[in-house]
Amino acid sequence: MLIIIPAHNEAKTVAGVVRQCLEYGDVLVIDDGSQDDTTKEALAAGAYVIMHQKNKGYGEALQTGYRYALDHRKDEIIVQLDADGQHNPKYIPALARALEGADMVLGSRFIDGPGYKIPFCRRVGMMLFSFIASWMCGTRMTDTTSGYRAINRKALAFCASKEYPRDYPDANALVMMHRAGLRLREIPVKMRASLKGTSMHSGAKPVYYVFKVLFDLGRG
Repeated sequence: MLIIIPAHNEAKTVAGVVRQCLEYGDVLVIDDGSQDDTTKEALAAGAYVIMHQKNKGYGEALQTGYRYALDHRKDEIIVQLDADGQHNPKYIPALARALEGADMVLGSRFIDGPGYKIPFCRRVGMMLFSFIASWMCGTRMTDTTSGYRAINRKALAFCASKEYPRDYPDANALVMMHRAGLRLREIPVKMRASLKGTSMHSGAKPVYYVFKVLFDLGRG
């Protein structure tokens, strides 16, 4: 199993996440142009690291990991999770087991309750995208913005392709995977509030994010 962790300025948390993940498989950290000691901390904790010389964004960091896994690894199971401590690595085995009968398994914080307080506006947005994705995929999806996922080799080939979104691979990515014939599934996980205290959708990004995801959802 290969565990992919995209990271940008996560020196304070990445080592702890890596050490927990190493209980379940090899760990690949994509340092997306960090200006702190993210790479140093990840290497010291036992991860492989690929560095971007400049920040390319969350989706591009994942793409780097996907392409590496497809071209250089033979793992049947790929798990992705964040470096900020929000995703508890103890759910990795459950995500991997749930791939039996599915090509992509999503860790949902909303099946059994999120476990932490989510701002109202963000929660409404999550619910909207989940509703749209559920309708378009024909199956109930409760947490389409979750970055805690497991995929098999078939899904990996799609995720590493040009068709896969490279900026915000959330609800739009799930719909694209469904349209490509991939089988999607959710399982419950408990998440923690990000120790970083900020979101990748901060600043002016939420406006772009909403229009970009809605545009992608409307295609095809």
